[in-house]
Amino acid sequence: MTDRTQTVRAQFVLPRHLPSLDYLRGTAILLVLLFHGYGSVDWVRMLGTVPGSLLDALVGECNYGVHLFFLLSGFLITTILLRGRSKPSYYREFYIKRALRILPVFVVVLITLKIFLPISWRFFFASCLFLSNFAPLFGAPSGEYGPLWSLCVEEHFYLLWPSCVRHLKEVKLLPLLASVIVLEPVLRVLAIRHNAHIDIRFKTPFLLDYIAYGALLATLLHRGRIHQANIRRVAVSLLAMSAPLVLLTLYLAAFHNSNSLVALRALPWMWLCAGMLLFGLYRDAARTGRVGATERTPGFLGFLAYISYGLYLFQLFVSEKLWRLVNELLHHLGLSNLTLQSGAFLVCASVSVLVAYLSRRFFEQPFLNLKSRLLGQPVREEVVLARTKVEVV
Repeated sequence: MTDRTQTVRAQFVLPRHLPSLDYLRGTAILLVLLFHGYGSVDWVRMLGTVPGSLLDALVGECNYGVHLFFLLSGFLITTILLRGRSKPSYYREFYIKRALRILPVFVVVLITLKIFLPISWRFFFASCLFLSNFAPLFGAPSGEYGPLWSLCVEEHFYLLWPSCVRHLKEVKLLPLLASVIVLEPVLRVLAIRHNAHIDIRFKTPFLLDYIAYGALLATLLHRGRIHQANIRRVAVSLLAMSAPLVLLTLYLAAFHNSNSLVALRALPWMWLCAGMLLFGLYRDAARTGRVGATERTPGFLGFLAYISYGLYLFQLFVSEKLWRLVNELLHHLGLSNLTLQSGAFLVCASVSVLVAYLSRRFFEQPFLNLKSRLLGQPVREEVVLARTKVEVV
């Protein structure tokens, strides 16, 4: 009797809509809001050295909500690219979808900033070229409007990564991504030790590993290295490894901060978020099997995810215009400094959420609806995120 080995594919299939990504995206924008709202508070003076330093470090960590956006973008975009790289319309579909998602609100924000903030013409032109994180090359400060720097990093990723995915086999993508993840922290440490004033926080060449983490997870899933049988174990391992390192990083940031720590401080948070993402995907798969797919992620974080792009771009502008006015109005009530800060934050955040919702519902959505006209009516499909080969004897 001759044994016959047949190779079949056991697919790790998730619905087109992934609630776990929305929850993480909502968390990311919430962290950014908290950082902008409370990052300037002198917690040490208000609470004392030890609790104030810890809270100041914790609020500082909220800045890594932007890096969580990078990880999610790397994961989602790489998943989309891997799924469609054999299509003749690969580049056309990708860049039309990205343009419809990004450019309308971006143009409105730039015009609004120029008229009402106002930003300099040099910063305006740098932003039009998606180079505001390199604005000093144009003779403008890079911080004229902070939220634009991360959008520039995303655009540089969109410009380069599709060609890599299109032309490199997955067995070559994995070592490329691993090299970026290993070498980028080294580059940041070397750069900041060579020149303590160098700005490694906003420049694309120093930030690629945060996107690479998400791209690596997507590639490992697509290759079947992470699959239905081990995704929960990998997620729990990442969470167990990163949680104590996050606490250690928080302690060091509060009491023993250094230039090298600044260069490495976000890494434990990225590992924690990677574990949360994988665990969320595992839960998505289980939930879909029980209750089926849904089109909208419910809850507060789901709502924030829905408006996250506009909220990220608008919220600092709204705060610039309203913060002082709200503070002056609340000051007459005789409130404490922290209560004043919290009141101003809540008012500005609420107005920002309203503006972002109106933008998403009545301005952004019509542009997103153009996808079906420009690319043809999309067929609802499921995303095959991972494949494993099972040997059947």
